[in-house]
Amino acid sequence: MRQRSGIFRCFYCDQALSRAKKTHDHLQPKSRNGSNKPHNIVNACRQCNCLKGQLTLQEFRVVMAYRHGLVGEPEFKFPGEVRRQQNESR
Repeated sequence: MRQRSGIFRCFYCDQALSRAKKTHDHLQPKSRNGSNKPHNIVNACRQCNCLKGQLTLQEFRVVMAYRHGLVGEPEFKFPGEVRRQQNESR
């Protein structure tokens, strides 16, 4: 988690972090059966940690790919969205 120079880096965006600015994030959230073991904890900037929230690493990767324009708008619609669109078109 720590580099030789004494500077920490965000696991997600690679931003340099001071000891005071870093947070710890669970790759597999505790709320989703993650542990407090060292292999599950990474340094993260507050922005990335808050954005990731309770997402798994795989879920967060999809969110970030979308935010960076690497994946397009999904064609998938939730059933509630479909019902709402049908009701609005009536």
